[in-house]
Amino acid sequence: MSVQDPEPEFSPADHFDHILDGRLRMRHLTAIIAVADTGGFGRAAQVLRVAQPAVTRSVAEAEKALGVVLFTRSPQGATLTPAGRVFDDHARAVLKHLRLGARYAKNVAEETGGSLVVGTHLSGKHRLLSEAIVALLAVRPDVRIELVEATPDQLLRQLRSGDIDILVGRVDRQAETSDLVARPLAIEAVTPVVRRNHPAALNGTKSLADLREHLWLLPSNSTRVGRFVRSGFTQAGVELPSRVITHSTISLPETLLLSTDLVAIVPEGMVSGDDRFVALDCPEVTMERTLGDIVLRGTSAHSSVSNDSATVRDFQSALERVITSVGQRRPAA
Repeated sequence: MSVQDPEPEFSPADHFDHILDGRLRMRHLTAIIAVADTGGFGRAAQVLRVAQPAVTRSVAEAEKALGVVLFTRSPQGATLTPAGRVFDDHARAVLKHLRLGARYAKNVAEETGGSLVVGTHLSGKHRLLSEAIVALLAVRPDVRIELVEATPDQLLRQLRSGDIDILVGRVDRQAETSDLVARPLAIEAVTPVVRRNHPAALNGTKSLADLREHLWLLPSNSTRVGRFVRSGFTQAGVELPSRVITHSTISLPETLLLSTDLVAIVPEGMVSGDDRFVALDCPEVTMERTLGDIVLRGTSAHSSVSNDSATVRDFQSALERVITSVGQRRPAA
């Protein structure tokens, strides 16, 4: 049976200078966040690996220092009060900035090292990211790199929380707010690709009418690329392929491409430099699109990026050098 934690007794504070004299500490913030996340003092204690009375005491001390009740206690657990929700947001921001400050200070101190956490949903096969990492290692050979793959929405949340340093990939520009800065990476061609010994590659076939007889891998009609390709067939007066595999994300199906006469619509950057594949010259179904964005934390959408990490800046420079060096890509306007 759950025991209800008592609410603290305190007198409201007239001002808040006293919270800077040591009464409010890191353990108070971590306890508040843990209780908010788990919904109870006991569960928070398990997460923090301390005794429950320590969590109860930390939260009560914080409430006394602030002069507000942060949680509503009940036998079922604890929930944030309206005041608690406001303070919880700020407590998380404080811890985020402390983590970032520690990371960036270490990066500045380690000229050839440092750490970098890159969030991305670009295919691991795409040459842009791998070549940028190679370029970064050339100037920071001891850098510690972590790649985090997730959906765009998840990556944006992790960027805001400070769990990742930089996001590389396609994002919904509607999600951009004053705390994020997005910069276009480049323009790339999304085009039909086949294996090098594919009949279309050997015979120099460019006609959509001939290509439609093969098995195709097409993005779904819910995607912009998928709609463009289907429109290309229609405008060329050619029926859509009768044999189609539809997928919702653009990726490189190596096994299918190498084992069959599949024609796949993929970004050229996925096969550039790989002599096993050939990009066909089919302008009717070749689309140029923005490869993606570099997204960082910023103070406003029109101001300089508030990121003091030398490692992040070196990685941005590496990305820019790779984009410039790859002939089939040009910087986005």
